[in-house]
Amino acid sequence: QIHKIIYSSALFTVVLALILIACVKLSDQERGSVRGFVTDFYANTLQSFDTVTVEDEKGVLWRFSSNGRVFPGFSPSHLREHMVTGKTILVIYEQVDESIFVVHEISD
Repeated sequence: QIHKIIYSSALFTVVLALILIACVKLSDQERGSVRGFVTDFYANTLQSFDTVTVEDEKGVLWRFSSNGRVFPGFSPSHLREHMVTGKTILVIYEQVDESIFVVHEISD
């Protein structure tokens, strides 16, 4: 009987530790920022964009996904305005995979 209690407690502790490690890993996605010129974007609606491509000061092209989120003030027409005027934008992103960058915040 006592062995079952000890075993159950140990198993619970191990499972809890694994859950905590997984949560830390998920919240520890690499976050960064890029300021640059909008060179391209793709949108399915008039209210939001799906992807936006930004060229940084070194000429590196960064492709960001909105991941289905809507960013107020950053409609496709606003992104087009940035393309036409050459004004830069700042994208704060989360790198969720080696080549997948998801917009966390976006501003002028």
